Amino acid sequence: HYGKERSPLSQTIFYAVLALIYTLGLHGTGIGIGAYIVVLYVLLGCIAVFSSRLLKVNPLLVFSALLSPYMLRYLVIYNSAEIISLALLLAYVAALYKKSYWAGAIIAIASLAKYTNIIFIPMLLFLDRRELRYALLMLVLFTLPWLVFSQIFFYFPFMSYLMSFAESQASLPTRIHSLAFELSYMLFYPLAIAAGALAYSLLSGKRIRIGKNGMRLLRISASMLVLGALLFAFVYRNTAIPSRFGYAIYLSLSLLAVVLVEEVAGRKAVYAVFAFSAVSLLAMNAGVGPGMHLNTASNINSWGMLSNNEFLTNVSDTLARLNLTGCDVVTNAWTWLRYYNISAYEPYYYDALSYNSSFARMPIVIFHNTGVPANQVRTYNITKQYSYGNFSILLPANYICSRS
Repeated sequence: HYGKERSPLSQTIFYAVLALIYTLGLHGTGIGIGAYIVVLYVLLGCIAVFSSRLLKVNPLLVFSALLSPYMLRYLVIYNSAEIISLALLLAYVAALYKKSYWAGAIIAIASLAKYTNIIFIPMLLFLDRRELRYALLMLVLFTLPWLVFSQIFFYFPFMSYLMSFAESQASLPTRIHSLAFELSYMLFYPLAIAAGALAYSLLSGKRIRIGKNGMRLLRISASMLVLGALLFAFVYRNTAIPSRFGYAIYLSLSLLAVVLVEEVAGRKAVYAVFAFSAVSLLAMNAGVGPGMHLNTASNINSWGMLSNNEFLTNVSDTLARLNLTGCDVVTNAWTWLRYYNISAYEPYYYDALSYNSSFARMPIVIFHNTGVPANQVRTYNITKQYSYGNFSILLPANYICSRS
């Protein structure tokens, strides 16, 4: 659905993964999104195994610590660019732990997956002086192609990085959840694992002793926790769903929990953590699955994306009646509609810098109780408007029915 988009806010690595889906011919099909999520989890699994070997911890423990409801909801369903970022930051921690200059290349790629990840570049100081020089060189070499691209198309090489921070401070004016809810969802899982490891050591009378390798990983994770907390605090004020920016906090706390389980609780605890992960996901899916299927609310939350909610299914039928089937549309509920094979675009790109004037001529679908606020969609030269309860369809003058 992003074939025509060219914006400094486009997450480069995110689009590289989408390009793979396009190459396989899966876009616009019912299995496209499923295939995309599979690719994300295969990527995460491979990096988890690779990183765990470098960190000298059990890969099953690392993957179990990362496989949580928070990961599934906020990093896959809300915005999958974050799960790519989390995977790359995990590899970054592993490279820093091994004092490898490849850490410079990894953080460069991670910053292309999510531009705000540049906040973690100072962690390169964990490297020795010689490795640090090479790491900085790798950072420049792997970032340079994007800087050249940005200079050519956006007339400023650092446009993406600056706009990513500016966007978070000029985003949605309303809060979906309270700070307590955001933090509890983000922190509960790794803290529960850590608390379990500490409780085991106390009940068994085992002394808490963390070795040299464990302490190094703790220091690296603690520094990521501090920088991640600063990023979260920066975006919290004006971002509707700030918990999706908490992936670095979640990752660093998960690594702290991994160290405690490995160093304190021992190998047998790995299976307990894996069981905890499996039970958590099964319990969540057992409750969410029927709820999604039976969802009839007019204000559809993130779990409504895959439901049979009539407000979503009616859009597809209405577009067909208006001979707009298959047309690219601009909407304030783009994520929801993509799950129904509607080629939906978010409303910001054509309005922000007008890189592609065709966006201003696309049909518009505005939901009144779902997605971002309806006033986020800018309309120009609207000649026809059709109202259908929870949503409206607007047609600009000389509208086009382009197909991705």
